[in-house]
Amino acid sequence: MRLFRRCLPGFLLTAMLVLANCGGDVVQNTNTGPDEAGEVPNPAPIVVNVSIPAGATGLGAQAYGTNPLIISINTTVTWVNNDDVDHTVTSVTGLFDSGVLSPGQSFSFTFSQPGTFQYFCSLHGAESMSGTIVVTEDEVSVSPTPPPTASPSPDPTVSPSPTVSPTSAPTEGAILKLEIPEGTTGLQDPVFGESPTDVQLGTTVTWVNEDSVAHSITADDLSFDSGTINPGDSFSYTFNDLGTFSYHCKLHENESLRGSIRVVS
Repeated sequence: MRLFRRCLPGFLLTAMLVLANCGGDVVQNTNTGPDEAGEVPNPAPIVVNVSIPAGATGLGAQAYGTNPLIISINTTVTWVNNDDVDHTVTSVTGLFDSGVLSPGQSFSFTFSQPGTFQYFCSLHGAESMSGTIVVTEDEVSVSPTPPPTASPSPDPTVSPSPTVSPTSAPTEGAILKLEIPEGTTGLQDPVFGESPTDVQLGTTVTWVNEDSVAHSITADDLSFDSGTINPGDSFSYTFNDLGTFSYHCKLHENESLRGSIRVVS
């Protein structure tokens, strides 16, 4: 009994040490859930810039750079007019239309559906300026490409001036028809028939757009303005005042589309 009492403190001490050592092997669960810092952020919006280069008119399918331009869905394409004349970015199906983009202006459109989208410049026609956007659901890496360089072109061929009918001096109250011929854009002065075209007081002049792109007949002093004359449309104006009336195409002001009417008694 005395021996047991003497040994009891030693047994207790040993037991405490064993429990302490066992307690060191217990692993506490410190996982409180996903680390917020590890969350994947939403992808940044994709914007692709397309430059309309100087001299774009006449570059055809290369007028808007890479053609076709392949992009991912929900990509925003921004067209910048770096040319020195007006242009448009107009969808063939009417999905988007920039309206007239003056030099330095831009237009953006976000493609939210996959597919193939063709567009052109409504001021210069699809033959002169066209492009294609291909939208895919796959991720696409779009590398910026330099805009096409406009090669020096030979001097434009001057087509015969449009026929003015009648060729003799019109009588008072007559109607004179002037045609805006195919390929008018870019021709040398003058391109709206003989300049000046002599008519008598009271003559009605009718301009018919036989070209494949839109034009306008706009007086320099704004005394008359046809607005946009689409291919096949016409505009008429009766000259009731004497004098010389110069006019131009306001859609192609930088391309020397000019003419004049001289009204005599």
